[in-house]
Amino acid sequence: MSKLHILEATGEGQFRIAIHTAVPAGNNAAGKAWKDVLLASGRSGTTALAEGIGPGQVDAAERATIVAGDIIEIIAAVPLESGGATAGSLNASMTDIVAAWKMKQQAELRRYGQVVA
Repeated sequence: MSKLHILEATGEGQFRIAIHTAVPAGNNAAGKAWKDVLLASGRSGTTALAEGIGPGQVDAAERATIVAGDIIEIIAAVPLESGGATAGSLNASMTDIVAAWKMKQQAELRRYGQVVA
């Protein structure tokens, strides 16, 4: 489950987007749930979008899931006007961005929270 919010232009044909997607299931190598690791490390639990029901805003229910750490917000930039972006190409870009973000977090935080006595 992912959701894409298109925001402002950042350059020639590029737009900033906010992607909302589910937290990875399971635990890291230290046995900590990814939800807890991402929240504790400050990599989830916040949104760049204002709360509301207007353009560029996130409603209260969606914001609550982000703050609780159940949904991750990823901010990225994608080309939208250079070749006539379609829903299919946006979904493909979103899938690639989410996969790369999750792989990066899982690599960097693989032992986050581990305590050695």
